[in-house]
Amino acid sequence: MTILEVKNLNFSYDGDNLVLKDLNMSFETGILYGIYGKSGAGKTTLLSVLAGLEKTKDGEILYMGDDIDHISREKYRSSNVGIIFQSYNLLPQFTALENVI
Repeated sequence: MTILEVKNLNFSYDGDNLVLKDLNMSFETGILYGIYGKSGAGKTTLLSVLAGLEKTKDGEILYMGDDIDHISREKYRSSNVGIIFQSYNLLPQFTALENVI
């Protein structure tokens, strides 16, 4: 079953230079996915967009068939997405597991 789908996604920070261009992908339940690539390739940008932290220029992100813009980004983030930032916003006195919890 498809839980998350990206259709014709475009994203840029400055409005001109696309970081993500014409991206299409889907994510199925029960499968572990990895994202890899060179520094500056857009990995963190993609995750930020999928998590609803950044708004797309064009395209759709569908969660369970509904566009995340239509179900409210705040509701989507608070109910359906968990984020652990790459190198900040973690509490150093806690383990990785405790930070997730």
